[in-house]
Amino acid sequence: MVAHQLERYPFPVAYPARLFEIAEYPADQLDKAAHFVELTATTLGVLALGWCRANSLTPGGVRQWENRLDPSGITLGTWNAAVRASGKAMKARPHDPLARAIRLAASAVLPGLEEYALTRNVYAHGGKPRLRPDQQTAVDSLDTGVSAILDGIEPLTQLRLGLVTHCRRHGRSYLIELEVMTGFAEPFPQRRLRSPRPYGRGVRVARAAKEGLTGRLHPAEYRRTSAPVADTAIPQMTSAKHRHNTKLRPPAMVPAAT
Repeated sequence: MVAHQLERYPFPVAYPARLFEIAEYPADQLDKAAHFVELTATTLGVLALGWCRANSLTPGGVRQWENRLDPSGITLGTWNAAVRASGKAMKARPHDPLARAIRLAASAVLPGLEEYALTRNVYAHGGKPRLRPDQQTAVDSLDTGVSAILDGIEPLTQLRLGLVTHCRRHGRSYLIELEVMTGFAEPFPQRRLRSPRPYGRGVRVARAAKEGLTGRLHPAEYRRTSAPVADTAIPQMTSAKHRHNTKLRPPAMVPAAT
C-alpha cells in the first residue's frame, strides 16, 4: 500500500485501504478488503450520479438506481451498473476534468468490481471462508485485487472532495471554506474558494484539483437504503467528527463557476 501513497487518494477510498493495510488477522483482513472494494464502488457511484444530475442526464443505470432505491436498497451490482451507464455519457465530454477522472477510474476497475460482486454473493449465502487457511487464501487473492483497484482509480487523485465548514458573501460572490477530504486520516487541510452561489455548512462538494467548485453533494434525503454497501460506505464520505450527520443521498452536483 505504501507504494500507492494513500495520502493522495480521496478519503472515502484511502480510509478503508488503510484499515486493510493495518489489519493483522486473516478474518479481519478479509472483512477490510471487502469493505474497501464496496466503498470504491459506492464512491464512484456517488460521483457518477452527481455528474449525471449536474448535466441533466439519466442513462439506464441511473434509472435502475432510482428504481431500486426504495424497494430493496442499493446493491453492489446496482452501483456498478450506474457507474457503467454514466461512463458512456461521460465519454462524450472529453474536456470535462471531473467526468474524465471518474470515467478513467471506472473503466479501469469495473471488471474487478463486477467480479467481486460474484464473490460477495457467494459469501452472503454461506460461502465465506471460516477456517484460517482458507481465509488466508482468500485474503491473498483480495490483496492483489485491492492493489489493482488502487492502481486503477489513480485518476481520482486529481479530484478533491470537500466538506463546507463556512460560507460568507464576498462582494458579488461567496467565499467558501472547505475541509479537503484527501488522505486516510484527519486533520484535513483547509481551503478557501470563491463561488457564485452559497453552500451551507456540512454540504459536500467535488471539484477537479486545478479547478474551482464543480459540484455539490447534498445532505441526505434518501434514508431507507438497506444494502450493506450503502450503509457502510456513505458515512465515510465525511470526516470522523462529522459522522453523526453523514446520511447522504447520491449527489445532485450543481455546476458552479469560480
